[in-house]
Amino acid sequence: MKVNLAAQVLSTSVANALQSFYDQKLQGTVEFIKMFDKFFDCMNTRSLTEASRNRKPDLAPYTSPGDSRLKWLKENFLEYLRNWSNSVESLENLDPKQKAKMKLSHQTVEGLRMTVNSFVELTKYLLVHTGAKFILSERFNQDPLESHFGKQRQMKGGNDNPTVAQFNQNENSVRLLGSQALAPVSGNSKRSGYTQEIDDTPLPKRPRRPKQKISISVEK
Repeated sequence: MKVNLAAQVLSTSVANALQSFYDQKLQGTVEFIKMFDKFFDCMNTRSLTEASRNRKPDLAPYTSPGDSRLKWLKENFLEYLRNWSNSVESLENLDPKQKAKMKLSHQTVEGLRMTVNSFVELTKYLLVHTGAKFILSERFNQDPLESHFGKQRQMKGGNDNPTVAQFNQNENSVRLLGSQALAPVSGNSKRSGYTQEIDDTPLPKRPRRPKQKISISVEK
């Protein structure tokens, strides 16, 4: 699944359209979309000016440990997930499998909880103790890691189950190629725009010292 396409579906414009056409019939869906749209914005601040350009305050960089978005993430967003799970568990006459289909998986909720708590605490620490003037939340990502293993997977014909020997061989190839190793096109990580040109221009050499002629005189 493409993350950017999912983010377009879970957007305020989609929520407003559903609310406009269906009024209160899809209120739960509209609330879900708006909550995750705000969550995506809070976790994807990428520049100092994007918030003003797009007229979305949640895309502004974090400059204060008392930022209201940090409080919203820990209290409102996580509380929304807890209430959702509790409301499903309180339903009677449903088996566990049916309840599981009506809410996010335990792994997803736990991952969101860990992400929010760690990001909030790290942002506060950086702003208070390191003298950072602002924090761009998009910088906290695992794109380099995903890109590296994407290169690993696409080598040897896209082998998803390499042996230890194959992995080591691929790792040596990736290290040798460096930035020239092609990043996976279909992955969710962003491809770096930096490319290094390689040509066959000879490397500079030190000038050779002229050979000294040695004359040998032979006495008769």
